[in-house]
Amino acid sequence: MKHVLESVVNKITMYRLVMFGLLPIALLSLLLSGIGQLGLPFESLLLSYILVVTSSYVFSRLFAWTFSTSHNSESWMITGLILFLVLPPASTPKSVLVCIAAAFIATASKYLLAYKQRHIFNPAAITLLIVGGSGLSGALWWIGTPLLLPAVSIVGLLIVAKTRRYAMVGTFLAVAIITSLVVSLLQQYSIEETLKTAIISGPIIFFASVMLTEPLTSPTTRKWQLIFAAIVGIWYGGNFFTGDFAWLSTPAAALIIGNLFAFAVGTKKAIRLKIDDVREIGPNIHEVVTTPLVPFSFSPGQYLELSLPHRKQDQKGMRRIFSIASAPGESTVRFGITHGNTISSFKKALLESKGKTIRTTLLGGDFILPDDSQTPLLFMAGGIGITPFRSMLADLSLRAEKRDIVLFYGTNTIDSIVFQDVLDQAEKTSGLTVIPILASPPEGWQGETGFVRTTLLARYAPDFRERTIFISGPPVMVDTLKKDLKHMGVSQKQIITDHFSGY
Repeated sequence: MKHVLESVVNKITMYRLVMFGLLPIALLSLLLSGIGQLGLPFESLLLSYILVVTSSYVFSRLFAWTFSTSHNSESWMITGLILFLVLPPASTPKSVLVCIAAAFIATASKYLLAYKQRHIFNPAAITLLIVGGSGLSGALWWIGTPLLLPAVSIVGLLIVAKTRRYAMVGTFLAVAIITSLVVSLLQQYSIEETLKTAIISGPIIFFASVMLTEPLTSPTTRKWQLIFAAIVGIWYGGNFFTGDFAWLSTPAAALIIGNLFAFAVGTKKAIRLKIDDVREIGPNIHEVVTTPLVPFSFSPGQYLELSLPHRKQDQKGMRRIFSIASAPGESTVRFGITHGNTISSFKKALLESKGKTIRTTLLGGDFILPDDSQTPLLFMAGGIGITPFRSMLADLSLRAEKRDIVLFYGTNTIDSIVFQDVLDQAEKTSGLTVIPILASPPEGWQGETGFVRTTLLARYAPDFRERTIFISGPPVMVDTLKKDLKHMGVSQKQIITDHFSGY
């Protein structure tokens, strides 16, 4: 089930997935309201939808023009839809004003509540906190109705599958529910009613899958994600404030507390890169070489999310995640990109961007080497999945550090083998052993053929169960190898995967 979900969501970017997931939920809510099932007046709900979504678009355009930046074709819609699903319907002049004001505050927060061009708070959450704290209006969170729970659960599951933040979302849900139960016991409330309110009649599933997972305001590494989830979960379920300060016990307040933690432990600035060169290094394989305008720190194997506004965007959108190919000690930041006969609008624009400056929106990832240099390693790379390994191996060579590493490197043809210079150097100085595997070998090829597979382990790495195994490549390859390794007795903790398909 998990692999099926991930294979489906790999075909679309996370931002598009969230947008196209929230849209049918919004339309379904209007339908249910129209037939008298939602308990909210249809005319007011429809007006609320029009006001919030339209205002979000207008204010997004206005702020983008004011700050001389690009209008994000996805962010405004996502924020507008979230606000629509939680704010009270526009049934009075005051609630009409609230809809417009909320759209303004959410958009403004992305520009004004930011540090070095990086916004700090989830736009919808900070809006709900400001609107509630000012006494203008409290959030209704009507998305928590049981009628919408099936649709919310399906969309939420797809979003969590896309982000692979199962542990973070699971931790939040567990902590929030347990905290709610503890509070109920202390206040002598019904446990059954508490569970029903928290899960079935509350917004916790929507909050956890749609808002908590927002990538720009949550941590990008597993350790911090789990702590972040626990903090938000405790605040969400704690009900620490009542009376005039009840707005501080809302879901929005819980997420804002978490956002502050994420900001404290995360990258404090937006990274900008000047594209120095774009060159072909193999059939349909390009290397993008950039220079950061301001130096930044990262660990070998981590990724950057690039933001590249361009015309005629396809379903892949304007943001893509790429593993960093260079080592921290190198002066340039490199990315490897591959494409088929058809190329996405993003990649086409990126390959034509020599001399331009692009902005990054995320830096993170847990695809990094263990601290213990004595740990034996097994690398399994497919195609351009060699990119994060290039970063690791170049770093080891620069630092003259030796490790016991076996690399299975599968490509289509011998011309598709890239970063050969780094591999050669690592074999000489860093203890690397490379097993190239060609799907279409040339005449006279004496090496392995086919694809990267576990049946080769007995021959080249018979001690694979004692190694920490890193897998990077196409999602199908990664999922297949991971499944096969588990069947062969390899512990889940020994397998580290690079799941991003944005190469």
